[in-house]
Amino acid sequence: MNKLSSISSELKKDKSLLMTQKNIETVLKNTIKNYPAGSPEVMKAKLSKEGGKCPDCGKAWEKIKINTLFQNYSIYEGCQCWDKKIEQKKINTEHAHIFERALIPGRFLNAKIANMDRVNITPETKKTIERIEAYIKQKEWVEKGICIFGSVGTGKTHMAIAVMKYMLLKGLTGIFFTAGTLNAKMLSKEHDFIIQSDYYDIIMIDDIDKIKFTEYVKTKFFEMVNNFYNQQKKIIITGNIKPEEFISRAGAATVSRLRELCLFVPISGKDYRAKGGIK
Repeated sequence: MNKLSSISSELKKDKSLLMTQKNIETVLKNTIKNYPAGSPEVMKAKLSKEGGKCPDCGKAWEKIKINTLFQNYSIYEGCQCWDKKIEQKKINTEHAHIFERALIPGRFLNAKIANMDRVNITPETKKTIERIEAYIKQKEWVEKGICIFGSVGTGKTHMAIAVMKYMLLKGLTGIFFTAGTLNAKMLSKEHDFIIQSDYYDIIMIDDIDKIKFTEYVKTKFFEMVNNFYNQQKKIIITGNIKPEEFISRAGAATVSRLRELCLFVPISGKDYRAKGGIK
């Protein structure tokens, strides 16, 4: 591999550019100038320019010299720590675009089951987290969506979005709705919400207990659920409500379909927000 290939995409693009010490130093200087301090790009550029020990793994970067017809420079090379961080940064950016297209709120772009507190929680909450982990690992999500019902501030939205993100990264398409947004969509006379929902493999509805289930809204909601039921698509729901109360609001026929379409997971416990339980 060309020694310069791991240093500068700028130089790689211009095959006619000689790889001289001046060119190398210019690229490293511009990288340090144009990227945020502490970024993996800057950390790698500084080590390449000055050498020293990698602050991550502790390995020393050693000076190498290249002297050929088209290459004449010296530079420090060492571990792959910062290459890996740069690559992960690119992947995270690509993933962020996927999540943003699904209208996932920025607050939850980093939501994962793994970054929920497992210590300062009730046994009931821990049991729910473990059940959702099993739902993912055992690939239950391939056949079913998920409905998480329970107490306020127990991490329902965090867990549900973590599940949705997992599905999106597996190639499904989806969209996130708050209860208020979905309510407005169902009441809108301008667009047929049922037709719009056909574009997605997943619909997530957060805080479904906030929907005002008038007879008209109950009908539209049933149509959406029935449409997803017939097409075997995924619905993800959270709510500060018990399943029995949800039946009285949304209707028995709707909830019956949801029970077949989704895994119902109850959750109870103390308010995460009051304790800072989600990292």
